[in-house]
Amino acid sequence: MLKLLSTIVLVCVLISGVGKTQAQSRGILVNFAVTPPYSSKLSDYASLPGKTIISLTNPVSATGAPARVFLRITITGDNGIKISTKAGYRPSAPILVPPNVPTLLDYNALNALFDVNTFDLVGITARQIATREGLPEGNYQICVRVWDYDNPTIPVSADAPSGCVFIRLTQLEPPILIKPFDKDNINLGASAVQNIIFSWNIPAGSEPGTQYLLRVIEMLDPTKNPNDAMNSKTTPAFFETITNSNIFLYGPAEPALVAGRKYAWAVTAAPLVKQSGYRNGGRSEVRSFVYGGTSTIIGNLTLDFIVPNKNNKVIAVNNQTDLVLSWNWLNMLLANQTLTDTTYKRYGVSQYDLEIKPAGGTLTSDNAFFYKTSFQKKGDTLPHLFKRTESDALAMGFKDGYWYKASITAKDANGKTIQTATSVPFQFSNIKDIEPVYTSTVRAQLKYEFEGKPGQYNASNTPVEIQAMRKTNMIPVPGQTK
Repeated sequence: MLKLLSTIVLVCVLISGVGKTQAQSRGILVNFAVTPPYSSKLSDYASLPGKTIISLTNPVSATGAPARVFLRITITGDNGIKISTKAGYRPSAPILVPPNVPTLLDYNALNALFDVNTFDLVGITARQIATREGLPEGNYQICVRVWDYDNPTIPVSADAPSGCVFIRLTQLEPPILIKPFDKDNINLGASAVQNIIFSWNIPAGSEPGTQYLLRVIEMLDPTKNPNDAMNSKTTPAFFETITNSNIFLYGPAEPALVAGRKYAWAVTAAPLVKQSGYRNGGRSEVRSFVYGGTSTIIGNLTLDFIVPNKNNKVIAVNNQTDLVLSWNWLNMLLANQTLTDTTYKRYGVSQYDLEIKPAGGTLTSDNAFFYKTSFQKKGDTLPHLFKRTESDALAMGFKDGYWYKASITAKDANGKTIQTATSVPFQFSNIKDIEPVYTSTVRAQLKYEFEGKPGQYNASNTPVEIQAMRKTNMIPVPGQTK
């Protein structure tokens, strides 16, 4: 007769985060271990190699025949969640455990053990278990018990706490964005080449091989909440990429950003083997930035410079070409459509204040330079243009090869600021003068005569070349008048 052990031995070993127990009762020993990091998805405990290790040993056998058994599992959390194998469940085939030979559960046996369709659920639904979030945070006791396959109401291993492990599920924090800062205005600098560094931290506890999805969207409606814009299914991503690093250089090979446009960006952590659970699905906060100067917004309208811009940073001036700065209101929903003077009257714009300063930084600049002027509304017309001749620009203090930066401020009739825009840095270039071109109408009749012969004849179909000579002071010849 098989002698039952009267003593239950429980050994819990936690080495390097590995929970392991051994139980002996009714003839079957259970060795159960779960390796960290602990996943919130139950399917990971069956599908990931080495995640769950369960071995069964049958030390006593009267007949020497393998024991025919199956397992049931109970998962109990301190958050009110309980998951257990249904009392009437028995798999389609038994697990055979020969005498004195440890039997390691294979993938099929583990998959059957963690099959959500075989569970009774309290405090959680099968749909919640199957989602990306899986089990919520909390402390969990996971216990397995062996049952006689031919008599499924009879357990053949000890009850809890034997055959149990304890794990703590904590969701990782999503990446924390570093740069660009929220609501940042990214200046283009002297070069027209875009060069933006997106960076974020590596979440503490994230597994090696974690990848990151960087997503950038263009906010055609700059007044919209960046989170709503990012979550909108109708907003396609302007740019997406997956990287193993926590830094990405957005250079000239990426889609061109438009000066004055507003963009939103976020980063989502994507574990390589999906063992780690993240809050908010692994997605960071959503930040926004304006590219190429500062442009504040009124509704869908933004005040911005037309000249200079990121594609035209050199303003060339000579005797034929004036210094010109221009600005206007743009409709962000209509691909930067320029508006007319009367379109924005409802916003009360009646004055523009223009300031021009040295660009500063590493650019060649005259730090003493400063110019300011104002433009007043006359009727329905408010100038959007600053124009100076070469001589006037030089008299103002502009220097060839030096860099400057302009700002335009829209004000109402009471002098209250409505909106301000800052240009990209621009270079003043005093190029070589062009020789003037003069046009004169000459009316003449060409005739010829033969030497020593009387009479003159009209010359027809005869090519004629006329040269214009510059008048100079001539030295009088004695006896002749000048």
